[in-house]
Amino acid sequence: MIYALTLVLCFFIAVPAVAQTRISLILDAELENWLQELAQPLINQTNLTINDLRINIVRGSDVNAFVTEGRQLYIFSGLLLKAENHEEIQGVIAHEIGHIQAHHILNTQEKADTLQAGSIASALLGIGAAIAGGGQAATAVMATSQAALMSNFLQHSRTQEREADQIATDLLQKSGLSAKGMVSFFEKLRGQQLLYSQTPPAHLLTHPLPQERLNNLQNFARTEKTSQKAAPQLNFARLQAKLYAYTHQPMQTLRKYNGNSEADRYAQTIAYAFKGDIQKSTDILSALLNHRPKDPFYHELLAEIFVDHGKINESIPHYEIALKHNPNLNLTRFQYGNALRAIGRSKEAIPQLQQVKEQKPYWSMVYHALGLAYGETKQLAKSHLSLVEEAVLKRNFTDAKLHLKLAEPYMENTDFSTKERFTFLTNHIVELEKE
Repeated sequence: MIYALTLVLCFFIAVPAVAQTRISLILDAELENWLQELAQPLINQTNLTINDLRINIVRGSDVNAFVTEGRQLYIFSGLLLKAENHEEIQGVIAHEIGHIQAHHILNTQEKADTLQAGSIASALLGIGAAIAGGGQAATAVMATSQAALMSNFLQHSRTQEREADQIATDLLQKSGLSAKGMVSFFEKLRGQQLLYSQTPPAHLLTHPLPQERLNNLQNFARTEKTSQKAAPQLNFARLQAKLYAYTHQPMQTLRKYNGNSEADRYAQTIAYAFKGDIQKSTDILSALLNHRPKDPFYHELLAEIFVDHGKINESIPHYEIALKHNPNLNLTRFQYGNALRAIGRSKEAIPQLQQVKEQKPYWSMVYHALGLAYGETKQLAKSHLSLVEEAVLKRNFTDAKLHLKLAEPYMENTDFSTKERFTFLTNHIVELEKE
């Protein structure tokens, strides 16, 4: 497994009064940048900023998306691969932003609190799950004694879906974008629903039936302004090829992407890297770089291939070129910082990792890397305090208090801001443990 090529995080999402589910995230600078570009014009029409909306890619074949607390938007790789263009994905993002704007997460939790834990099936994890509104992922299974309460809850959920659709179309129109992508995507989902031999009745669905929502969207699309502009196409085929290669076995990728287009060769690069054939992988990628010598994502991928095969010194210039052409790539900068650490240049790594921390303060992994970098440069107070912050983000208060204790002997000879940080973290942990 090539870990640096596709950084996957596994963790649990908790939903009050329901359950916990374990998911795997794919972290990739290019895919993250792509989704942020699609979300940006929609975000501009709200009171949010792009940093308020955290877009995550879930590894999984489900055609699914949902939002949770903290304005976290999760999109399954299966949905991104099923879409035919950017407009369809932008429509999904608009719908999920609609849930955030309407505060549906809070409202759903309040409703769920009236039910016993376990009454709502795992299908109800996250507003917006199973956008199609049909099949197992949108079906609620209930006990007879809970039927009345559950019926009320499901009606509440279906109403939220209609409201999210309305907000989505408004956001698209205000952004100068078309709702036709939402229409075409729902048409796909309607076709998919027909594959089920037993579609549950509408009153047992958390989402309105696809045809109902499709009709509403089609009516809107017919009356939208003719001046609506299309979403930026970027390089849709290339991005899908990369995601496919990340989520499929190398031989599957090589069978599907067996041509000579840019998308084909990009997928082949990743497939051969996963197979361990670094020579073939870098040969193809070098040819792509000859065509696009300033492409930050080609340089980043080449750097990651070198790192994964122990050629860390060779990765450094490619990270630097990538960041020169796009300095806003936080994941790339994080990987660059780790590569610097790996070759004994921790002092240079610290400002890179600090910059990432400022942009992504909720990434526990950057606090861990900073803790190691500070330790490697003999800054032990800062080292332990960074590890405290990592533990706090993970709500591991035992480790947090341990590192506070280990930091204490070094406080006397440190700077004022570090002493203040120590005091703050000490008090903050006490407060968090009371919650």
